[in-house]
Parts: sequence; C-alpha cells; structure tokens
Amino acid sequence: MEKKLSILVLLPFVPFPPDDGGKIGSYTFIENLRGRYNFTVLMPAPNKDLLDRIEAQKAIWTNVTLIASTFDNEGFKNKIYALLRFVYSSLRRAITSESRIFDNHYLLYPFLSTDINYLNALNRLLKENHYDIIQAEYVHTLALVNIMPRDVKTVYIDHESRYSLLHDQSSLEPTERKDYSSYIVENVKTIESAFLARYDSIIALSTDDEKRLKNLLPGKKIYRSPVNLIKEPDVAVSLSSFSLDKLIFIGPEYHSPNKDAVRWFIEEIYPHLSKYNIKYYVIGKWSKRFKRKYRHNRNIVFTGFIDDINTFIPNSLHVIPVRLGGGGLRLKVLLSMSQGVPVVGTSKACYGFDLTHGKNVMIAETSSEFVEHISYLLDDPDNAQTLAQNAYLHYQENFSVKVTTEIRNSFYCKIMEPCDDAKLNH
Repeated sequence: MEKKLSILVLLPFVPFPPDDGGKIGSYTFIENLRGRYNFTVLMPAPNKDLLDRIEAQKAIWTNVTLIASTFDNEGFKNKIYALLRFVYSSLRRAITSESRIFDNHYLLYPFLSTDINYLNALNRLLKENHYDIIQAEYVHTLALVNIMPRDVKTVYIDHESRYSLLHDQSSLEPTERKDYSSYIVENVKTIESAFLARYDSIIALSTDDEKRLKNLLPGKKIYRSPVNLIKEPDVAVSLSSFSLDKLIFIGPEYHSPNKDAVRWFIEEIYPHLSKYNIKYYVIGKWSKRFKRKYRHNRNIVFTGFIDDINTFIPNSLHVIPVRLGGGGLRLKVLLSMSQGVPVVGTSKACYGFDLTHGKNVMIAETSSEFVEHISYLLDDPDNAQTLAQNAYLHYQENFSVKVTTEIRNSFYCKIMEPCDDAKLNH
C-alpha cells in the first residue's frame, strides 16, 4: 500500500464551522482530500469556544490531526490587551466616524505579527514530526516560511494579496492622502513579495492571480487551483420556474470590501431602484452599529447567518458592487453560479472566473451602470434566466467540486514528483 503524503496546514483562524468564504476556502480541500493525504492542521484557539469547535470537529475528521495553539498562562495578559485595543478602537471610531485602513498597522502588515504560543506550537510539531509538505494560508501566516525546514516542500496558498487590496483602497482615498497611501502600498508590496519568494511553490486561486504572481516573481513555481463549495447542491438546480423576487448580498461586515460594497449600494444605487419596491437582503454577520444606520428602510433586511443558504437564494438577483480587490475568488459568485442565481457585479467581484459580460454575468463599474443592469434584468426575467443558465454551465465545466478537487490533488502530485505541467494547469 502506497504511503500517503503528510501535509501540515498552517491557518490563522479556526475554520469550523465553515460559514464564510474565508473558512470555506481552507476547509473544503481538507474535507475532500483527507482520504488521500495525512493532514495536520495548526490553528490559534485563544478561547474556550474555539477549543470546543476544534474538539467537535475531531469527531468528524477522525483521519485529520487538529492542533490548537492556546494562550496558556498568557491568557489574562492577552485579554487585558484585547480590552485595551477594543476601547482604543471604539474611541477612535467615535471621533473619526470610521477608522482609516492606512492608519491601521495590523491591516497593513498582518504578516509581521505572530503569537508566540502559535510559533512555539509550530516549532514543537516540526521537531517531533516529519512532513512532506508545509502549507501556509493567508497573509497572517506568510512570514512563517522563515522557520520552515529547507528540506521540506513549502507551499503558500494566496487567498488574498494584501498589497493588491490596499492598492484598490488607495483609489478611494481623498486627494491629500493619495501620495501617502501609494507609499504604503509599495512598502507592503515589497515585504509581501520578499516572503512569497522564499516559498518553493505558490498556489493562485485564478488565472488572473497566476499571471499577477508570475509577473511579480519571475521564475517562481506558481500554479492555479480554484476553491470550491465543499459539496455540490443536494438537489439538481432547476430553472424551469425562474423568477426574481429579491436582491441579495452575501458576506460578513468584517471583510472591508464587503462593508464598502454594501454601503455604496444602499446609499448610491438602491434609492434609484425604488419603483420596483424590491427587498434587499444582506446575508452574514453585521454589527448593530452598521445596521442601525439603515433601520428606517424596511426593504433593507440584515438576515444574519443563514443555516441553509441554498434554500434561501433561489429566485434572487445577486448584486455585488465590490470595489476593493485583493485577488482570490469570491465564493459568493461561485455560490450564485452553482444555484442558477444571476449576478450583477464589478469586474473585481467577478475577478478570476473568466466570465463574459452579457453572456453569464452583467458587469457594472459605476452606480448608474448598476441601476441600468439591475433594471434590465428585473424588467426582463427571460434574459436573467438565460444569464443564470449560462453561468451554471460555466460553473459545472470549470468550478465544480469534482473539477477543482482534482486540480488541487494534481498539484500535490506535481510538487512531490515531476509530471506534466499542462495536466496540472488545465
């Protein structure tokens, strides 16, 4: 019997339950490949709730080793520090209304700060075990390459580029801050690139990210491996009774592109669609502070987390006015395609899916274009249905769970032994 490869996965969070795009992006390939590989997953767990989630997952993933790094005797000190940070940020928001991303060093340089307990736990694992592959995910684990043994294959999963996200954010900064924000972007790009260069291989989630990284790091081994939805819908999608009875947006507030998108839609796009009297549902976790600003409009509904989103989103039009990029693939788009839900979004929202405007998506970059394209689909559901059907076929051919799982599986084959590049990048 052939020995399974041993893969150590380094995550900056606990992905259980997989209830948002970030968690799903890490969870899905472990779930779908854990029968083929021996996975060990290291995660920070600073509180009992997270530890309980990990323990519960152990009963499900009996063939995966789950390791939690805890604060131990540093717990009290960290709680005090977290409280002070909360008080400081609350005061700052009260004074400035919204904190600026370019003044938040944690957002600018997340790869420069690692908890000592996480680092110690990683060092223990490396001393006590041998791994064939060490796989770091997200910018928060990027700098850990500096302590990885050089006789082990190292892989970085580029879920999101911090410098790309900041570059898009800089375009929204006021004129007097443009030079400052551009300076910060170049600093972050330099640091991020230096860490990326130390990995043996990098996985990009889309062809667009693959091209960007190859231009950034000529000669580096970079491969495309899209994420997926963990499992296909339990029931085959049927568009025979197609209709549009609501507008939706999927995503939590803590991800800054989502917050900017929802604010922009509610304040500058949605008012121009009032003649349709159609409700707008924001799905995911959002703060009371944010929701309070729009409580006067009963057509705007913040649903919170929905357990079975697959039964909620049919007959919806998914509007995704995301102006901030950062690369990666937006699972909200993937979910809509898989469910036969038409999408109107920016090119950044649809980045990496190789979609075509007017065929399987409607692309809008300005508030007036969003109003025009949303109105077009609401006025003509037949065109919306054709758009959704084409997107569903595109999903089945390129982004289904089966297709994307095999792409990731072939990557692990590739990194350990020579094989055909064309087969990997199909």
